[in-house]
Order: sequence, then C-alpha cells, then structure tokens
Amino acid sequence: MKKKITYTDEPLGNVQVIEDFLPPPEQLVFKEGKTKVKGYAHTGKSESMDYSPSTFDKNIYATSFGHRLWYDFLTQDEIIGLMENASDNGKPAVEPLNQRLPGRYKQDFDQCGQVDLFKQMIGRMIRQILEGRGYELERDSVLVDPPREFFTTGSVYRRKA
Repeated sequence: MKKKITYTDEPLGNVQVIEDFLPPPEQLVFKEGKTKVKGYAHTGKSESMDYSPSTFDKNIYATSFGHRLWYDFLTQDEIIGLMENASDNGKPAVEPLNQRLPGRYKQDFDQCGQVDLFKQMIGRMIRQILEGRGYELERDSVLVDPPREFFTTGSVYRRKA
C-alpha cells in the first residue's frame, strides 16, 4: 500500500516557474493503439477506426502502404458503402473494390513483392470493418463476378439478425 501524503501549510520556499515546453496541441502525435471500429461519421471518412493487425499482419500493416490501404482507402465512407451494398446483395465485399484497388495502388503492389499477403490482410481489414458495423461472415471463398486479376474470391457477409 502506498504511503499517505500529508499536506501542511508550510511555505514552499524558492519556487521557479518554467516555460511551457510542450508543443502546441495541433503538433501532438496520438499514440497508435489497437481500437476496434467504434463509430461512423458522415464526414467522408469513418472515425475511430484503427486496424488491429493479427500476428500474421503486423509486419506488413506496419509499412506505409499498409497504413495507406487502411486510412486512405478502406475506411472511406464511399468504400464502406460499396462493401456494405455488395454484402447486402449476397456478393463478396471485395467485389466492388476489384477495379479501384489495383489501379489506385498498382505501383505499390508491383514494388511490394508480397501481393498475396497484402490481399489476405485486406480481407481481414474488410472483415474487421464490416463486423464492427453489425455484419457477420456468411461464407468465404466465393467467386468474384466477374473474375479479375486481383481478387478472384472473397467473403460474403450478412447483417446480424
């Protein structure tokens, strides 16, 4: 148990005031944490969304490419809407991303040399987003229609009852 502090009315002695040494609030960097999907805002980007990488994903998510996939693409309201719409129509959630994703990040995918690992991580990211929005996995390894070079199969999600 900690010792109780007793305060007295004694003079403090020679007190020296120091200048504020912290940067202004707009320059502070938030600690990266593992937070599940909590909210959804109509500001063009979902808020309070951080990816919780598995042990398998941790190293590839730590790259700037991994962060850009999450923050600049998958968590955008428009993309979430496309994934939800596909899911509500019994289609794989990756299906509407099949044209947008490779075109937008073609150079990154060409340079990374681990395209299959990134595709698997994208699948887990999609699952985290949709589960946080009230969906559950219905089936996996469903053929994407039409089949594309990038994603040939994906998971189908349904809203929880």
